[in-house]
Amino acid sequence: MWARDVKADLTRLRDHYDVKTIVCLLNDAELRSLKVRDYKLQCLAHNLHYVSLPMIEMAAPDDFYAAAALIAELKARLGNGEVLAVHCKVGAVQVESG
Repeated sequence: MWARDVKADLTRLRDHYDVKTIVCLLNDAELRSLKVRDYKLQCLAHNLHYVSLPMIEMAAPDDFYAAAALIAELKARLGNGEVLAVHCKVGAVQVESG
């Protein structure tokens, strides 16, 4: 069973890892199944920029052009030294420039 404290996790990502942007690859149904409500609002309340790019597990994004635009935005953020956290249901990766 999945049991996380989203507020504590967001606080730790922000304060311990200096994350500025959360990139969520889950769709709304997956977030609901995890009992995560108002995720974007929770991120914003923690001063975290929230980006959503829902993808079906093990599949490419539905909209290639939207994904390419997001990658360009994230690349620019990394180029400015920003720390990102990208996650799906199973795990997360912290991404830093350099």
